[in-house]
Amino acid sequence: SRYKNFAWQGGYAGFSVTGRCGCIDNSRSEKVDREFPGGIFPVYRGLYFDESRWDGADIFCSEDKTGYVFVTTEVKLAFQKAKISNVRFELVAEIERSTL
Repeated sequence: SRYKNFAWQGGYAGFSVTGRCGCIDNSRSEKVDREFPGGIFPVYRGLYFDESRWDGADIFCSEDKTGYVFVTTEVKLAFQKAKISNVRFELVAEIERSTL
């Protein structure tokens, strides 16, 4: 089955992300300054990875275990069609994160 990582057991459901891509590549992100309550700090804009190391999975995360979960457009559209809520999708080009 395409969704072999989804399991039902005793009324509970579980899902694990086993798809992988290459490490996050900060050199492809833009460094921009953002104002925070404590001052102005640089952030990375854009979250990019080594596509040559992506295994082609529709749901995947990076090899460096940053905690980000990536999905293809098809997954986002499937969630919308199924009216699944409590999830937020962001374009990788728009993600901003700390440079620390």
